[in-house]
Amino acid sequence: MHVMNNHAARLAVAASAVLLSLAASAPPAQAEAYTYTILHNLGGPVGSFPMGSPIMDPEGNLYGATTRGGALGWGTVFRLDPSGNVTVLRTFGDPVPLASPKGLLMDASGNLYGTAAAGGPNNLGGVFRLAPSGAFSLLAKDVCARAALIMDGSGLLYGTDVGCRDSGGSVFKLDPSTEAFTILHQFAGGPGDGRRPAGSLLMDAAGNLYGTTAYGGQFDAGTVFKLEPTGNFTLLHSFEGATDGSSPESDLVMDSAGNLYGTAFGGGSFGGGTVFRLDNSGNNFTVLRHLADNDGVYPLAGLVIDSGGNLYGTTNYGGAGGAGTVFKLDPSGDWTVLHSFNGDDGAGPRAGLLLDASGNLYGTTSQGGSRSGGTLFKLSRLTFTGAPASADYGSQFTVSATTDVNTTVLFSASGACSISGTTVTMTSGAGTCELTADWLADSNHTAAKATQSTLAAPAAMTVTANNQSRP
Repeated sequence: MHVMNNHAARLAVAASAVLLSLAASAPPAQAEAYTYTILHNLGGPVGSFPMGSPIMDPEGNLYGATTRGGALGWGTVFRLDPSGNVTVLRTFGDPVPLASPKGLLMDASGNLYGTAAAGGPNNLGGVFRLAPSGAFSLLAKDVCARAALIMDGSGLLYGTDVGCRDSGGSVFKLDPSTEAFTILHQFAGGPGDGRRPAGSLLMDAAGNLYGTTAYGGQFDAGTVFKLEPTGNFTLLHSFEGATDGSSPESDLVMDSAGNLYGTAFGGGSFGGGTVFRLDNSGNNFTVLRHLADNDGVYPLAGLVIDSGGNLYGTTNYGGAGGAGTVFKLDPSGDWTVLHSFNGDDGAGPRAGLLLDASGNLYGTTSQGGSRSGGTLFKLSRLTFTGAPASADYGSQFTVSATTDVNTTVLFSASGACSISGTTVTMTSGAGTCELTADWLADSNHTAAKATQSTLAAPAAMTVTANNQSRP
């Protein structure tokens, strides 16, 4: 006779149900997109041609600098509040002792520190402080800086001088309270040293400084360097050109493992520059991306990194609109162009990005916009969540779309599901449920789209076997 065991049948069905449950209980996927907004078209009294990244205070006010224009003709420092109101905090040009301010830094007291590329007694630029009261101080003259400063825990400032007074440039330290100025390293060029440091510095927890030079090194195509608190200088990498990039002018950024990331302006397999990584000892140099025209080319600025290890940056030219791009490079090597500039919405970004706690990106373009003086822009992060990896026929789940901007979003579904409002119903036990969130364009924001998918599974069944014997 043949006997079917009721307990065994239940175990088999339970095991199958567990597999389906594990798939369905996996964390819901998250898709993202970005919508582009011009926060302010630069030109006129605010000035034009910004070359530095914006910075943000705890209240959400953005600060930036323009290198041209303004009331005195040589740029401004300005503030944009969360309501969109712009205030010019300082204009540059005669009789102000500096001209063409670049990047900015803010301390805990709200003082702004910046560099200027020109002006001063010998028209070689300098370092300044702008207090919340509006008081302006020239902290150092004849400092031919092109990038923002950094500050250590003691309030000392560090920066780079590209070398207007000499052929090499330098790394310097400045005490803003005493105005004591110290050259920490003088670049001489040649195979064992760099020349023309144009980017900001990076400081690690031990006080080591890292940076790039546009020239010098073994092939005179630029370097990555490390400067220890003891003054010991190490050339971490010499760029060759075609294989790894050339003429880096970017800042560096460091991940939690101590790896350094940056961009090279030129060179690489396609001649449009590279995105690279190396460790803080100069080992394991890797080109993460050889830039071609569709990516955007000729990056001048450094990168920002989020908690997931994603890198974000800008390119000065190229992309679909031909006027530069904002891009994302994830840890797996996937490259996404988040925005391509076309001139009307800005052109030629020369500075890096500001990343806020919500994942929104802020930046500047040096040209374009409605006044042709560049733009201050925001790429707002849009997230689309809720779709599980798989779901049974007849089951339901809820999706959501979030952002900090006021835009209209429409949901749609195709394949093995339907959607009503934000509730998705699986209408088939086979195939794939395709979900789309469309954020509609309006006068302030570009359109954006994000998609998710869920694998359809047959409905769970309960099987009961009778323990009956059959002769």
